Amino acid sequence: MNSHKDDQLWSIAREKVNSRQKVRYRHSMYVFFVVNLVAWLAWFSITVVNHSWQPLWPLFLVIIWFFRIPVSRIVTRTLEPNNEIFQEYTKLKIAKEDAFNFLKKDKS
Repeated sequence: MNSHKDDQLWSIAREKVNSRQKVRYRHSMYVFFVVNLVAWLAWFSITVVNHSWQPLWPLFLVIIWFFRIPVSRIVTRTLEPNNEIFQEYTKLKIAKEDAFNFLKKDKS
């Protein structure tokens, strides 16, 4: 019975960690699009103001982030989640024990 509850806590912890990772990924994608949009608008405005063709320096930003975001996603999905899941599991287990102790104390 206790093992089943631990498995349940472990799955809850895994779900919480996965949802946090998805939020981080969405945030990094949002920052990617906003920063690149600003960089390309800056490049375009500089090119128009100077009436001359400027080097495509925003392209380097796109290429670097294009590789950085998937690599970061792979690293967080493969290397870090077990430690993060274990930490979340520990928090849930402590919270469960505290609630159990509180109820036990309340009945006395």
